[in-house]
Amino acid sequence: MTTGEKKLVALLSSSTLALLLACGFLGWLAWRGGSRLDGLNTQAALADPALRDEIVRRMTAASVGAWDSHNDPEVGRMLQPNLHKTIAAGVLTQTNALGLREKTFELPKPPGVLRIVLLGDSFVQGFGVEAEDRLGVFLERYLAEHATGWTGPIECLHIGIGGWNVVSECAWLRRMLTELAPDLVFHILITNDLDDNMGVRGFGGLSAFAPLTMRRTDALVAHIFPIQYSSPLNGNYLLLGLDHESRQRFSELAEAIGKLASLVRQSGARYVAISHWANHSGRLCHFLKRHLEPSEFAALPSRLVTQPDLIQGPANQHWSRAGHELVARLLFTLTRERALLPQLALTPWPEVEVPALAELTQAWNDATAPQPEQAWKAPYDSVSSLEPASFADLEWRHVYTGLDKEGQVSPFASFFLRKRSRHGVLRLRGRALDRAELAGARVRASIQGVALGEHELVPGQPFDVRFPVPKSIKPRGGVTVHLETSDYVYAGPYRQHCISFVLDQLALE
Repeated sequence: MTTGEKKLVALLSSSTLALLLACGFLGWLAWRGGSRLDGLNTQAALADPALRDEIVRRMTAASVGAWDSHNDPEVGRMLQPNLHKTIAAGVLTQTNALGLREKTFELPKPPGVLRIVLLGDSFVQGFGVEAEDRLGVFLERYLAEHATGWTGPIECLHIGIGGWNVVSECAWLRRMLTELAPDLVFHILITNDLDDNMGVRGFGGLSAFAPLTMRRTDALVAHIFPIQYSSPLNGNYLLLGLDHESRQRFSELAEAIGKLASLVRQSGARYVAISHWANHSGRLCHFLKRHLEPSEFAALPSRLVTQPDLIQGPANQHWSRAGHELVARLLFTLTRERALLPQLALTPWPEVEVPALAELTQAWNDATAPQPEQAWKAPYDSVSSLEPASFADLEWRHVYTGLDKEGQVSPFASFFLRKRSRHGVLRLRGRALDRAELAGARVRASIQGVALGEHELVPGQPFDVRFPVPKSIKPRGGVTVHLETSDYVYAGPYRQHCISFVLDQLALE
């Protein structure tokens, strides 16, 4: 039996077990209830909160993964609620009724509670570390130990789900803001915040689609998209803010943060975006500065990306226990230095604050330094022509999504190309799949969001088309090319990979 077949058997077995558990539980209820449950209405039964919770508990106990879908497509997913014995990323993962890796907390917030929200993704969730070794646990203790003006409870809540992007994070907190009523929000920003947010498939596994863009099927935009086909550290140009794809995502990120920060301000609380973008913090700051006050932005030192004892390994830059502790001390220092929680009347902690403030200041200076003109030009090694048959690391760097190692193109594909002033044509050369069901499917090409034209696929036939590029498309910084096809067929071992045609060349000429 192959590895793929073994995975499929395991998935089907666990799914069957979960269904049997649910059916068995309903059957047990029917047996206990006798004639009262004859002709059981399952929809009505599931409307009973106690019954529904028990069925969910039994099904999640037998699930393959720990994820649960959320009805809000911007949020996409949570952790499964009320997990108690689940091992995820090698550590025990327990959740509350909201599907957060956090203790149960009251909603709405009761009087007399001071609440800090730590908003983010897997770094806040605590990937690979025990719950008690996360930054909020340390920060909560530091604040309580140094508070002289507050005698009530202090809560530091981890509102973080692995793989969430900024749109997801802001959507969840914004729509919970009145009930949560935080006094302070620290929003931890990570370099995958421009990526698409994956959804959930059956029994807790991650999907290969994004709930917000399901029509794009399994074509997920990610800054590390190339690594599945090239070197482990070979990211694309998504974080540079040079072309339409990147700038549009930076704009969405900034607008989501601006909207959340404004609402937090209006509530009388404080908001601070904390950049963990290392050498890309300058780009992030450039797009955020129109939406935030200077006091609402800070950057973490780059050693939290590189120093071995602060991360979990060369291939896993999530913070270790020591990393979480350092971040907590930096946030404590920021809280005192900017008077973010004046009601606490925090006492000084010089042995921590002096070195922390020096690091925060250096990171701030690096992030807010003016970006040189050269930084906004196309990378020196970027290319204007891509031929998948001869791809190496450099060529894969130009792919945001939608191309596999066989050169097969998804119904949505996004590429970065270097544009020179002499380029006036986009060339698209490839082969239609020999599949009759794709007859009449049309490939639509666009550049920088501007439609160029369409080409109709003829099954089994090659094509070589050229689309004129409008003179309004300037060469500065490179350009995004989108290829969107009206239909597709299935490929891959489980026939879940969606493909439309084979690409031989994409080029600006």
